Amino acid sequence: MNLVIDFHGLFKSSTIVFLSRGKRKLGYNSLQELSGLFLNEKITEDLNKHAVERYLDFPRYLGAKINSAGFILPSDREAETRVKIFVGEV
Repeated sequence: MNLVIDFHGLFKSSTIVFLSRGKRKLGYNSLQELSGLFLNEKITEDLNKHAVERYLDFPRYLGAKINSAGFILPSDREAETRVKIFVGEV
């Protein structure tokens, strides 16, 4: 089974989705630039969510168990020292 996901919901991206000949064409339930006309599966786009959370709605729709996105910045003493020097704290 071929699945094509349109994350953008624009005319250009929906045209590519259409031309891909995928059996399942998934995207946002939107008629922005008529993109919804090219899809046969649609999800609601919640613009109050961060873009990463909106994009995670696609795998959630497909059955993945995702609670939330994690934005992790690793800690590195050398990098921290360079930042402190850069901002004039050292």
